[in-house]
Amino acid sequence: LSLSPPPSLPPSLFSMPSSRRTKKVTLTQTDKKDRGHKSAVIDSIRSALDTHTSLYVFTYTSLRSAHFQRVRRDWSDSRLFISKNKLTQLALGRGEEDEYRENLRLVSALLKGSVGLLATSRPREAVVEYFAGLDATDYIRAGAASPSTVNLTNADLSCHPVSMLPQLKSLGVPCHVSNGKVVLLTGQEWRVVGEGRQVTAEQAKLLGIMGVKLARFELKIKARWEDGDFEEM
Repeated sequence: LSLSPPPSLPPSLFSMPSSRRTKKVTLTQTDKKDRGHKSAVIDSIRSALDTHTSLYVFTYTSLRSAHFQRVRRDWSDSRLFISKNKLTQLALGRGEEDEYRENLRLVSALLKGSVGLLATSRPREAVVEYFAGLDATDYIRAGAASPSTVNLTNADLSCHPVSMLPQLKSLGVPCHVSNGKVVLLTGQEWRVVGEGRQVTAEQAKLLGIMGVKLARFELKIKARWEDGDFEEM
């Protein structure tokens, strides 16, 4: 008689269920270097979640490296992330079945537009107070919408030497020299840009020459997560 060996059982019957924290994220991109970068970002976000007690979602406007570096220095004991929203959602999870920690899917749902994350162990009051007082102005960039109307006057032009006439004309300013001063051809006032209008490269350069700062750097807290508890702010 020939005896057949007993059928082997599926390995899954003996394997332990994997926890959410050890769940691997599949990246569909084929570029090896790109996959490595994305995996590093995901690991960094998850490590920050394991290290710190709370996570904040914030929105930002007119983000400039100089201002943001100051924020990073002020929060050197915490972690700040501004990554692609879809990649951050992969790190946090989009649903109950793949969220890294409980209710992080609610954080993921808010990751639209210009947003970032702050992972910190500082108390809620300290975070709210800091972000409420964070406000700085800067020169607006071409392509941005002007928050207000800006007009150029003869008084503004009088601050500049006659030698700047060619440059001012190249930027579209209708001006000439009269009595040794640069003055407008169109009277006492000329509009540089209107409220809500997209700023051109020439307008942005002219506003810089005038010393007018229209861009406002702001970070505003949108939501807070801590150990599964989630609140919009």
